[in-house]
Amino acid sequence: QFDGTDDYGQFSSLDITGGNNYTFMFVVDVRVAPTTAYHYILDDSNGTTGFGIRFTTSSTLQFFAYDSSSGSAVVSTRSDTLSLNTIYHLTFIIRTSYLDSYINAGSKRTDAGIANNIKASSNNMRLGSRSDQVSEMWDGRFYSASIYNRVLNDEEIRQNYEATKGRYA
Repeated sequence: QFDGTDDYGQFSSLDITGGNNYTFMFVVDVRVAPTTAYHYILDDSNGTTGFGIRFTTSSTLQFFAYDSSSGSAVVSTRSDTLSLNTIYHLTFIIRTSYLDSYINAGSKRTDAGIANNIKASSNNMRLGSRSDQVSEMWDGRFYSASIYNRVLNDEEIRQNYEATKGRYA
């Protein structure tokens, strides 16, 4: 369990510049909602470059990315409110100028206008924490985390969800 104080995983940064496509899948639950700032699921940013996925003080999910040409952040916030102590299968797909996000293989949301060329970060990618400093830690469980260097289609996302939904309790 990630206790929100000192647990995170660190990995090499992803190069998602140039319109590279990725699918990020997580099976998580949230024990405590953030009261200030965020709780990071995944972060590969440093304040002016990269991208991240985080849980907000409003108990919603948020994806952000920095555009390589302007350097400004584009933020996408889902309107769904996540309940505490509930297991969720979360999927985020970054594809050229679009972000698709799913909760439990359904509740699909597509956002246009996501940075086409996400500016690469010089930091390592972190699971469960900000990447530029050890803070805003995830407070809950990661049951599974997967990264694909391609776009999974709706059926593949549904198959992954169906294959794993009974494993975690």
